[in-house]
Amino acid sequence: QRDELVNQESEDKVGENGKCQFSYDTIVAMKVAERELIIDIGGSSIGACFVTHHDEGNSEISNTVRVPFKIGSVDVRGGLQEIALLTLKQALEGLNRTGTIQKTHIVLADPWYQAETKAIVSESEKPLRISMGTALHAIEKQREESGTQKRTGRRMIESLITQLYVNGYPTTLSKTVHGTSLTTHVYESEADESFVVKATNIIRDNFPHAPLSFHTRAFVMFAVLRNLREEDSFVMLDIGAETSEVVIAHRDALTFTHSFPVGTLTLAREIANGGSLADALARLQLYTKSELSEDEMSSFNLKFEVMGKNWFSEYQKASDSAFKNIAVPQIAFLLSDQDSLQWLHRMMQQIAVPLLPTIIPLTTTFFQNMLSLGSNARYDVPLSFASLFSKSQGSTIDLHT
Repeated sequence: QRDELVNQESEDKVGENGKCQFSYDTIVAMKVAERELIIDIGGSSIGACFVTHHDEGNSEISNTVRVPFKIGSVDVRGGLQEIALLTLKQALEGLNRTGTIQKTHIVLADPWYQAETKAIVSESEKPLRISMGTALHAIEKQREESGTQKRTGRRMIESLITQLYVNGYPTTLSKTVHGTSLTTHVYESEADESFVVKATNIIRDNFPHAPLSFHTRAFVMFAVLRNLREEDSFVMLDIGAETSEVVIAHRDALTFTHSFPVGTLTLAREIANGGSLADALARLQLYTKSELSEDEMSSFNLKFEVMGKNWFSEYQKASDSAFKNIAVPQIAFLLSDQDSLQWLHRMMQQIAVPLLPTIIPLTTTFFQNMLSLGSNARYDVPLSFASLFSKSQGSTIDLHT
């Protein structure tokens, strides 16, 4: 059975690496100079840019805009939606409207969506013919048995197959194979209906003609990193203003996602201890660069250690369930706003526990060989991820359209 499966896959030139979603080398020829609008709705800022895809060479980003939320020094999670929508208007007003836009991609970060992963297993005592139709039937059967229904006030964002295994081996199922077991990994996300509608209306007011598609940052990062990196297992840590999201890829499948309410501002408030949040954030950066006085460094060490342990205790709750049946990946990619990334990285290095793998901060230099800069552009990590992701649209196995 294994030989038959391997032989069938070796004939398949599309996705022969067994990865189910994307391969930048196998994308069907694209239209020349296809210009798209990228919008990143983050937990503490809104980013936007244009990306122009060429059929040869790097895509080019232009007119990069990143507008932070005006949150102040208090916890405003209750009113964060209105702040985000106002910031979205402001960000789009800063873009140049000349030229045609073929498509608009909106990427939602935590906390603007909720997501779950499923591993649907189908088994047979005798070898059977297994095709993509088999996988889709298994998904439909699972939905019927679980009684899954659309929740009131929620909008489905994604329902995607992230990986398929036949007899434990990865496959694209672009051709029928034979086997006794099929495992289908599915990622699904949803968002608040009213927020999606309001955001859509704001975007339509500014760019009325281009079709829109919503995505989640967890899936965008997973899809891009899986195709850029050699590792088939890794952790993604996306730390926003008030939340942290833990996303795990295992054997090229998106297998786990979890969010907990501790972010950069949450941690900075611990340092501020009722004082100025802006001062606490500034001191965190000075501490990371060892630019505080000796006495201040000594005092800050204690606060920094407590802050790190508080974050890790929440991370550990997530990882305890995630790593029950799989090994801890050796690599974790860390994403946060550029002002916080350095001190977050240091915080995690000081924790130094086995459950936290080697941390790779995602900085702007990560994308310099993959994207070109056009007019009024700069490298912005979430927008760069989304720009690379948008180029590979069309090969996604989308279950809800």
